[in-house]
Parts: sequence; structure tokens; C-alpha cells
Amino acid sequence: MRLRTAFTLVELLVVIAIIGVLVALLLPAVQAAREAARRMQCSNHLKQVALGIHLYENAYQAYPPAAVNWSTPGYPNHSGIAFILPYLEQANLQNAYHQDVAWSHATNKAAIETTLSNLRCPSAPHPAPHTADYFSATQFANSGIARKACLERGIQPQSWEGFLQQQTKSDYKDTITQASIRDGLSNTWLYFEDAGRPIHYNQRKQRIGAASNSKDGHWADPEGYFNVHNYCGDLQMINCSNQNEIFSFHHGGALFALGDGSIRFESEQIAPQVFVALFTRAGGDIAQR
Repeated sequence: MRLRTAFTLVELLVVIAIIGVLVALLLPAVQAAREAARRMQCSNHLKQVALGIHLYENAYQAYPPAAVNWSTPGYPNHSGIAFILPYLEQANLQNAYHQDVAWSHATNKAAIETTLSNLRCPSAPHPAPHTADYFSATQFANSGIARKACLERGIQPQSWEGFLQQQTKSDYKDTITQASIRDGLSNTWLYFEDAGRPIHYNQRKQRIGAASNSKDGHWADPEGYFNVHNYCGDLQMINCSNQNEIFSFHHGGALFALGDGSIRFESEQIAPQVFVALFTRAGGDIAQR
């Protein structure tokens, strides 16, 4: 009697089908695990920025500006990141970066062509070099529809200003110190995600051919800070657009650095009154979660 030493075609097809089913079942779990790892790294990068800001405050007894952005031609304008480079373990870059001239001056060409990986979130696409995914948000824009909608719902803090402030010729803000954060460091957002620039995204869908108003997203650009302007859905102010708004590529929310240096993931469905309370540094409105 002859013994069979091989699989039949039917048996092979069954095994292949079973393997296919198992791969289909495991793939979402693998993708979720990869995104969890990317989000953790993103959180660590944002944490480095928050710690860099605190080290600057320890050295100067004041927080760095969100940006120096005067309208005077040739004025030495810079992003807030340019002031904390030594505290981001970028002492060599700080030595090559000249703050006595504008960030885009020819003298700074080599410095601004340096890509800072700890300013990039692995979850976000990076089609352009030298961009950042983390920025400061200075206030609710006076003419923005988000502020108007909040007022219509009876949300009216004592101040609409965020943690860090820009310095301009026409609107030079007072120096921000710990005493300026009257709502408490652990109750106030310090730094934010605004990822994917310069590509224009609306709710994670790329707008093909649309002109972008989100600047180029360069880490040294003094116009890299942003204000809260718009909302989507039921007064949702997270992950609507990256047109100078809070925006991430994480499912369901975004990462925030708080004034005490901690990092928190906030749902994009956060109640608007809680959002405003966490955003404002002196609104007299402590967030009730």
C-alpha cells in the first residue's frame, strides 16, 4: 500500500484561506499597536518641548514668547522655538542660529535647514522638510466664529488669552510669568498639536489643489503660532482643520502639553466650556471634567 506524502490541492486552499482570515483579523490589531507606539513617541516629543519651555522659565524667570513678529521690515523676528533651542539639546544649532537678524536671513540659512525630529509627530505625514507639528496658540481670535459661538452659549471667560503670547510692534504683550497663569499651571494648556502643514487638511482629508493659509509650518517661522478661529460640528474645536487650528492625526483627539509639563490626550468631543477653561490662562474658569 502506498502512503500519501503530500497535501491535496483542496487542503492547501483551506490552509491558505485560514491564514488569510487570521491575517485579516490580526492586521487591525497590528495597525493599532503601531499607532499606539507612534502616539507615545509623539507624546514624548511634545513633553520635550514643554520641559524646554520650563527650563527657559527657570533661567529667565519668564516664559518665552510664542513668537517675536514685528511688522517692521528687517526686524529680527523668530518663532518661540528659536528661544528654547539650548533646552531641546540643540546647543550647536543655537550657536549657528543668529537672533540679531531675522530667522529667514541668509546668515541663518544653514541653521533653518536643520530638521528637528523632536518637533515632529510620527503619526503625521511630513511632505516638507524642516516643519514642526507643535505650536503655541495665543488666543481665541476676536473675529473668529468659535469665539462668537462660545459667547452665544454663555461661555464668557474674563480673558480669551492662552498661555504664551506673541510680541509685535502694534500689540506688544506683557512678559508672561508664572504669576500670569492665574487659572493654574495644571489647568492651562501650554503647547498644542497643529500637524501636517503645509498641506491643507480638513478632518484628516487632504484638500487637493486648495491654497493653504497655514503658513509653511517651519519650526523657526515667527508666524507659526496660531489663534483659535473656527469650529466644526457641535462646537468642536479639535481636529477640524490644520489651517492654524488644533489638529492631529490621532483618532478621536489630540495631545496637549499643560503648564505643569504633563501631557494629556483630550477627546475632540470635549465640552466647549471645558475647552475654553483649559485654553485660557486667566479666564477665572477652572475646568470641571
